[in-house]
Amino acid sequence: MVAVRNGDGAMLRTVLEAKADVNEVCADGTTAMLEAVHRRRQDLVNLLIEAKASMNRHSSPNTANADVDAAAGVPVRQPARPLEIAVFRASDCTLTEEDHTKLSDIVRALLEAGGDPRSAQQLALERYGDEFLAILNGNDDATGVAEPAGPDGNEILALALANMSPAAIAHQQNLNEQTVYRELAKLVTANQLSLEQALGISETEIGIIQDALLSQANLAEDTFSYRQLKEQLADDWPTGVLHCVRQAILATV
Repeated sequence: MVAVRNGDGAMLRTVLEAKADVNEVCADGTTAMLEAVHRRRQDLVNLLIEAKASMNRHSSPNTANADVDAAAGVPVRQPARPLEIAVFRASDCTLTEEDHTKLSDIVRALLEAGGDPRSAQQLALERYGDEFLAILNGNDDATGVAEPAGPDGNEILALALANMSPAAIAHQQNLNEQTVYRELAKLVTANQLSLEQALGISETEIGIIQDALLSQANLAEDTFSYRQLKEQLADDWPTGVLHCVRQAILATV
């Protein structure tokens, strides 16, 4: 674990060659594989895969999936297995395209090594990891989900200011919609776009979404779930819309 937390591949290889327990669970409930995925270190993940690390062992076996949403009073499932952690980490809008590519490559490596995609599929829906559903369902192509050239933030800004919808921007720029919404969220939090300009919806609709988001006690926490938020809203807004409004709120906190 020390080798993984230090990001030291040479040390990890030495420890593994000395027949260390690759699935040892630390006092905090994590394993070397879980830590490597969390740190987006595919090189370390590959070393652990070669050493036959478990793809499906979850963290804190006595407490995994036991958190409770204080507002709803219902259990909130936490990312606990390697694939779940990779999908959850991908929902961070502050990640670069390079980081997203690393995470999608890690997901593929875990799947090829026998990772069970079922729990991660549900987590992808709940946590705004929509783009990973194609990988988890085995429907992605060899090039991966991240666009090779990456999004052009200035171009997306110009198109949004020209009243082009996120879906239309994605189509014109050959991007997936999640990437567009992630870029729009960055532009909104940088005060380069208003939510109305970014999303093409009315101030009234934004107000409804804001009120619903602000009613979530865990709005800024890892336990926040877009699926639960959607259950409270009458209209079925895209998750990307909810994501942008949430990021705008969090930027002001």
